Amino acid sequence: MAKDTQLSARKPVELVKSRMTRMLAAIPGGESGKERFQQAAIGVCMNPSIANCTPESVFSAIYACARLNLIPDPVLHHVAIVPFRNTRGGTTEATMIVEYRGLVELAKRANPNLTIKAATVYENDVYRLIEGTTDELVVQKRWWEAGHKEPGDALFHYCVSRQPETEPILVILPAIEARKIGNASKAGSRPGTPWHDHPDRMGEKTAIRRSERFWQMDPEKDETKRFRLALEHDERSDEMPDVPLAEGDGADLGDMGQHPEQGQRTTGGGQRKKKKVTNRAKAKDADGETAEEALPKEQAEAREESPSPTDSPMTPAEYLIDVWARERDVSLEDAAKAVERLCQNRWGCAPGMAQQADVDLVVGQIMDGEFRCELYEKG
Repeated sequence: MAKDTQLSARKPVELVKSRMTRMLAAIPGGESGKERFQQAAIGVCMNPSIANCTPESVFSAIYACARLNLIPDPVLHHVAIVPFRNTRGGTTEATMIVEYRGLVELAKRANPNLTIKAATVYENDVYRLIEGTTDELVVQKRWWEAGHKEPGDALFHYCVSRQPETEPILVILPAIEARKIGNASKAGSRPGTPWHDHPDRMGEKTAIRRSERFWQMDPEKDETKRFRLALEHDERSDEMPDVPLAEGDGADLGDMGQHPEQGQRTTGGGQRKKKKVTNRAKAKDADGETAEEALPKEQAEAREESPSPTDSPMTPAEYLIDVWARERDVSLEDAAKAVERLCQNRWGCAPGMAQQADVDLVVGQIMDGEFRCELYEKG
């Protein structure tokens, strides 16, 4: 108990610095990338809104970035560290949210030959959508090119992706359906949430998530495993039950990776090249059923055989098992047995009922070598 109190009293930046060496060990690549990650991580801790979060939650959020090999730099828009109020515990906790550019970056690392573009079409854009055996979407002019001062309401979000020797695949998500998804998430679309403050970026990210089942990736590659882990974490982020800090109180999410043509940073610049994509896969309806898909037979069969990883989000206990196995150099099966004993003896609950805050504390102690894991590894 004394160690728990001592850890809680430390500032986030102190805790993160003390564990930085262990975190950097999880990041592949050379020293330059690790140095940039370290600078960005310290910068996150110095943000006033993050500095007021519980130290263990800040460490957990930054450690999640390290596991994904994504730098928490707001310039890159790969991930965002956001403060949430834990209404049950009366504390403010940091949470890592994967931005849509982060998902694209991880997907391209897993499959370097994959090209991905996500965007939103607005009511003042000029476009043509033809449905048939081969669907076709052509964005002819953006709203400013058409002489409008405002984009108007969003009509739909889309993701177009292509792999070598295959036809482009287009996934469209109607804006009305995107709003339903945001309202249905546990975090909701209240002020301060990404779905409220950046609905178009979240709609595009959802279109990306719905496209990933068509992408060819080697399941044994570390890059693929990181991409799958990001999808699982993103699913959990959408279901966060706590209350986000009001705008101005929390970390700045920036433009959530806003496209230049959708923001106020550019005003035109001539006629855009027409974009034409084919072989459209229509978005799911609110119940998760696919209305229509015009896909090659082999892709449709692969989709049926391989369930989406977002159907199985990682729970706090699974996160603890993963860290336990890696830090203790034991199998996942042995780690799961140890975590089950821990949950029963320490918290009096099954692993599935373990709370994130409790797990974060134990993970930190394991990383510091201050947790007696051997007590729970015995039969």
